[in-house]
Amino acid sequence: MPDNKILREYSRQRFFEIWQNVCEGEGLEGEEKAIAAAMAEHKEYYDTWEMADNLADYEYDPETEVNPFFHITMHTIVENQIAMNTPKEVAMTLEKLMTKGESRHEAVHEIGAALSEEIFTMTKRKRPFDESRYAKSLKRLTY
Repeated sequence: MPDNKILREYSRQRFFEIWQNVCEGEGLEGEEKAIAAAMAEHKEYYDTWEMADNLADYEYDPETEVNPFFHITMHTIVENQIAMNTPKEVAMTLEKLMTKGESRHEAVHEIGAALSEEIFTMTKRKRPFDESRYAKSLKRLTY
């Protein structure tokens, strides 16, 4: 199993490089373009992106801090799920939340919270992703 520190360092270096490309007006494609779009939507983290390469050793406290790298990762995954319409409940949930008056951005965050819960459950119980459980969590968001 790869060392978490090495993975964290690589991930944060990648965020830094993507942000540098955004700032320099470089064209991005594929996953990097999706990550850059999510990063750009979160102005509160611009300073973090500027120094992401220096944050390899920093561990965010989940009890007191938002991990902006995890946040953007979840945001990007949800945007990809919407674009691919997989699972279909994600796009349906987005529409319902927006119909209720939520902004698209906030709706994506709510869906991301449900996804984060599923990932936490997977990790804690050492089980595979449960699309049915995820779909039920999404449905609860629209009650």
